Amino acid sequence: SLPIGDGVFHHIIYTYDSATQLGTIYIDGNKAGEDFQEFNPTQFGGCPNMWIGKSQFAADPYFCGDFDEFRIYQGTISEEEAAINYEQGTDIFYNPKQEFPPEVLLQNENGNFYLVFTGNLQCSTNLIHWENIPDAVSPYLLKNDFPILMYRTIK
Repeated sequence: SLPIGDGVFHHIIYTYDSATQLGTIYIDGNKAGEDFQEFNPTQFGGCPNMWIGKSQFAADPYFCGDFDEFRIYQGTISEEEAAINYEQGTDIFYNPKQEFPPEVLLQNENGNFYLVFTGNLQCSTNLIHWENIPDAVSPYLLKNDFPILMYRTIK
């Protein structure tokens, strides 16, 4: 069971591994459970009613709470990555040692997605190892063939 209704924000990650058909939930950086799941969530395709906190079925109750942040990643997240993700919190773009934190904004222009940023752009596929993108200039076109988990900037 999830710690719902305790008046505290919790960091919750759900991940699904299609190879093993296991769904896993992490709460506050710790694995809370995992179980066999017959259907891959992406098999439901382009459903028009994909809401956060609301079911597609009228009989189901709404989520009664607040969201601070919502992320969608490509691929699964390991226990180590879930713990690091939790420790980094919601301000993963911010480096407190910098006088002025850089910005990263996602912009949609004619169906193309661009990152508009200050500083130097880095990318990671696992939130642990980051690589500089040496030729990246703002605005930076996101390419569909590059499996990016997260972008951040450094000064």
